[in-house]
Amino acid sequence: YSDRCLAGLQNRVGEMGADIVALQEVLASPSYDHARAIAARSNYRSAVSSPYVRYGTTAWVLAILSRHPILKIEEKALGSRRALRTLIDVHGHNLEVVTLHLTPLAGPNSSTSNIRQRTAARRKELQILIHWLKGSPYPQIVAGDFNMLRATFGILDMGEYSMMLEAGYEDADGSWLPMNSDTFPIPEETRQKVGEYLPGILIPDAITLDYVFYSEGISVDSIESVESAESDHYPLVGDFRLDNCQ
Repeated sequence: YSDRCLAGLQNRVGEMGADIVALQEVLASPSYDHARAIAARSNYRSAVSSPYVRYGTTAWVLAILSRHPILKIEEKALGSRRALRTLIDVHGHNLEVVTLHLTPLAGPNSSTSNIRQRTAARRKELQILIHWLKGSPYPQIVAGDFNMLRATFGILDMGEYSMMLEAGYEDADGSWLPMNSDTFPIPEETRQKVGEYLPGILIPDAITLDYVFYSEGISVDSIESVESAESDHYPLVGDFRLDNCQ
């Protein structure tokens, strides 16, 4: 989520009619709480994190919106980033839903050494996250802006994606061979910069930075990204089933 179009996002969330919505980069200020405004517009319950990035009097927060009762809310600092964890009662069955926003993949003028530093930061953030979530008695969905790539083959020390798989989570998007489109359309200025050292044919129109991981006890019926102008990222929309919930 970004500040491009609050009204548009409110409409999009309402139109999609999801049972649970995970949002990152939600703007919050002393005068206006975007997360709760979005929730109120479509009659969702809401859980909102503490700020994790600040710009003067404005900050970013994480939010989870739910049609089902939210029984418990926790959050965890992941270095300078943050994760929000909720326990949700889905028709009498408990489900943990976690959202997060990790260190960005690159900045406007990132060098290779800076990209490696960012990768190292995400690895530490994931280590904290995985340790925090380990041992939960409930099925878990972990969704958000991971700012990581799938098939990096160790380029620039990347490979943090595998940490989630090694921790026992499955990628709802199909792991190495996703069948749907990516979640982050590459801006033209970025394409031009990358084009200085890569042929244009090798530069994709979009990449995947956002993921939905899930644990045992959950099945995936479908998942797809939806092109949308309300944010600089496309939302991932999935249908999930709790295996013990008929």
